Amino acid sequence: MSRSKAGSLGGGRSAAHAVVASRRDCLRGLGALGLGAVGLGACSKQEEISVETAAGRRVDDARIDGDPWALLPSGAVSWWSLRAKDLFASKLGGQVTALLQRTLPVPMGSGYEPSRDIETIALGMYTLSGVDFAGIATGTFNAAGFEQAVAAGATTATRRPVTRTTYAGRPLYLSDGVGLTVLTPRTMAFGNEAGMRRVLDRIEEGRVARTVPSWFEELLATDAPMAWGIDLGAHPLSDAARRDIAFLDGLRAARLLGNFQEPGINLAGTLTYDTEEAAQRGAVTLRTTAESLRSYEMLMAILGMAQPLRRLDTQSKGREAQVVAEVDGAAAASLLGHAEQVLSWLTG
Repeated sequence: MSRSKAGSLGGGRSAAHAVVASRRDCLRGLGALGLGAVGLGACSKQEEISVETAAGRRVDDARIDGDPWALLPSGAVSWWSLRAKDLFASKLGGQVTALLQRTLPVPMGSGYEPSRDIETIALGMYTLSGVDFAGIATGTFNAAGFEQAVAAGATTATRRPVTRTTYAGRPLYLSDGVGLTVLTPRTMAFGNEAGMRRVLDRIEEGRVARTVPSWFEELLATDAPMAWGIDLGAHPLSDAARRDIAFLDGLRAARLLGNFQEPGINLAGTLTYDTEEAAQRGAVTLRTTAESLRSYEMLMAILGMAQPLRRLDTQSKGREAQVVAEVDGAAAASLLGHAEQVLSWLTG
């Protein structure tokens, strides 16, 4: 690959890999995930139109179960892959489960338990403002349990009503504009109502095909427990957001891989900026932010909370800021616990 081509792809395979190689002791095995190409590969947003159809081209269960990414609409701003079983088995697992049980639009009595039933998650976010997302969970799902619970008038754990509607011949269970639908005993779709309708349109019309951008395919190929990426070249942030969060100024793309090994969460990735100067500013800003967090350790200890950031290393190279971080899993779980308590208080 020529130097100009490597630059257009966010530095090619050498960029984030160099960070991992230099910090193997702090990543404790993340380098073995093969962190590599984290490019810019812009993804132009295509209009997805939700129109209920009776065209009779609905794909069968085998194709639905075959590839969760093929079910997601194209044109996402951000893509996220999560091996949920790894997360639930980590130090964060208990608190993540508690938070999900309070926030998911799941009727009580359905028999659904996220930490037991979900294995993997594929997620697309389709806007940087508001809520527009669609996700596919793989695992074990009992459609009859949802149907019976809703028919009995069951609410969510926070006493919010769950309504049942039908779209493309399938039931949707909704609460506060977010919902889910069981596609097969192995596959469930979730998201906001518009996002789920777009997923069901693809299934009903036989348009099940992978539209994941090439740069995210490269992240998926590493088989990391967590992969996340965002393309801000095609979907720029507002000026207000860039002013409010300094390291976002000039940011064009971000790519991140992670696992849930000791000390809890290990992350490595690359932030790509418009210019070398912006990358240098971004790296400095991240280091300064990490130092500021450490200065609050005593105050957080007084409040009964531990500072979760163990380490954050960042350096700029050309238009990229390469980042490696360690997060204390127990401390992060404690923060989630406090968040769950606040949520419980706010929702009564």
